[in-house]
Amino acid sequence: MSIQARRRDAGQRRRGGVMSANLIERIRTAENLPSLPAVAMQILALTRDESVSADSIAAVLQNDPALTARLLKVVNSSMFGIARKVTSVRQAVVLLGLRGVKVLALGFSLTDALNGGAGGGFDYTSFWRRSLTTATAARQLGRCVAASQADEAFVAGLLSEIGTLAAYRCAADVYAPVLKEAQASSQPLCALERQRLGCDHAELGRELLNHWELPVALCEAVGAHHKDELPAVEPQTRKLCALVMAAAGICDAFCGAQGASTLPQAQDQCRRWTGISSSDMEDVLKSLDEHVQETAHMLNVQVGSTLSYAQLQAEASQQMAKLTLEAELDRAASQRQAEDAVRHAERLEREKEAIWELASIDSLTSLANRATLDRRLEEEFHRARRAGSRVGLILLDIDHFKVFNDTHGHLAGDAQLRSLSACVKAAVGATGLVARYGGEEFAVVVPGEPPDVLDRLAEELRRRIENIVLLHEGRELRVTSSFGTACVDGVDLGVGPSLLLRLADEAMYRAKRHGRNRVAGFAPSDHVAAASR
Repeated sequence: MSIQARRRDAGQRRRGGVMSANLIERIRTAENLPSLPAVAMQILALTRDESVSADSIAAVLQNDPALTARLLKVVNSSMFGIARKVTSVRQAVVLLGLRGVKVLALGFSLTDALNGGAGGGFDYTSFWRRSLTTATAARQLGRCVAASQADEAFVAGLLSEIGTLAAYRCAADVYAPVLKEAQASSQPLCALERQRLGCDHAELGRELLNHWELPVALCEAVGAHHKDELPAVEPQTRKLCALVMAAAGICDAFCGAQGASTLPQAQDQCRRWTGISSSDMEDVLKSLDEHVQETAHMLNVQVGSTLSYAQLQAEASQQMAKLTLEAELDRAASQRQAEDAVRHAERLEREKEAIWELASIDSLTSLANRATLDRRLEEEFHRARRAGSRVGLILLDIDHFKVFNDTHGHLAGDAQLRSLSACVKAAVGATGLVARYGGEEFAVVVPGEPPDVLDRLAEELRRRIENIVLLHEGRELRVTSSFGTACVDGVDLGVGPSLLLRLADEAMYRAKRHGRNRVAGFAPSDHVAAASR
């Protein structure tokens, strides 16, 4: 990282630190935030004393008839599963215990204090949906792994989002733009808060609850609910933090913008932090939506449309199917590209071969052309020098071919050249290379064979050519050819393609001088004479 980048990051951290400190102070000193009701404060004070009697707590609760009625309603609901009807506050206190009464009274009081305030640009429905989903999930998880902390986990979950409401009410000028950006972005709200403000709503909520002098464990659980690792606090507080952090991950899956895609990670974190079994977690997720709606009704808050576990699974299946389809389309596209690349390479190779063939083949006779003959002779001599073998060559020339053309026309001459070429090529086969040397002259390269084999092949070609009958314009046309053969040792000093061609050419013209339509091979004297020229 450059010095300028490090300085810029350091500056952003300093500004973020200053902004977060200013924001926390604005929340602490704000006059438009609710305070805890007197009854809730008295309950908190009483329950700090573990020896306080149920009668003392009941007496305080009865000072708030509305709170008493709601407390009894909750105690008698299916959430608590109490078999017999509870009709008095004292009974409720005895059955719930000090901790249960404390957290429920606190939860109802805070819900009353924070509920309402519709309008003004803050989404209260979303706020309560997230808060109750986290609270309900925390309570259900607690009942599976830490029953003594289940109710306290509920209140901590209920308070988990309070930082967003406090920041909006007390510092809308800096916080509203962050909320707006989060709504338009796939980035998590807490990440944007840390970037723009230097802290997130979990930290703001913890500071506010500390200011209200709520129990330390509640404050720490609220402050940790968006962390990636459990905080280093005392064991009981750490257990409560684990429940709320796991519940917050579940809430992100049910209420977050990314939805079902975050569920596997939330389940993994939940098992890692709380130790819950897979079957218990499945039960928690299946019943979550029903408990959220029931709790919202009892607390008299609006949570809007909620998502069931079945719907979440369906969404996850759709996302998985979409990802699978996209992956398959990508794979198919990659395969098509690879196949296209192979086809393109094959097409280029075919075109290259076609071009090479055009450059290597005589167009009239379809035999190798003179350039191909020269290359083949060089290759054969190179092999012969390495292997200590021979290179043989047959040259043939059609006898009196100019007269043939003048008499029968060039079309007949071309047809005769094609017939002769096919005949020679068929006779030679894989033994050697047949090439058009020029005009009516042809060459046959025969590697590795002695002179007698070369002479026999030439004689066979001579007989076949004189027996060719060309039908042209109702007439039978024939030609003969004169042959010269030459065979040299590729390791002899001074021997190469040009000398071999010269020897074969001398022999061919000797055959012409001795009456044509015959085969002549070179003599040692020819070799010496040719080499001296």
